[in-house]
Amino acid sequence: MQPSNLATVVRAILPRILASGVTTEEEVDIATLQQRLDAERYETNASYVGELKFAAFARPPPR
Repeated sequence: MQPSNLATVVRAILPRILASGVTTEEEVDIATLQQRLDAERYETNASYVGELKFAAFARPPPR
């Protein structure tokens, strides 16, 4: 299994998470979050499906 990028996402939005009061910095423990997530996924043979991003680019036709 490949490692997920979930801890990277959590790190990026951690200030918002903390500001919302959902959890504390100690509970998240960002320094070990990726290790803990991967260990739990390996131990339970679970899957992680990250966010999918799609983009399109277009130009209007010439007039």
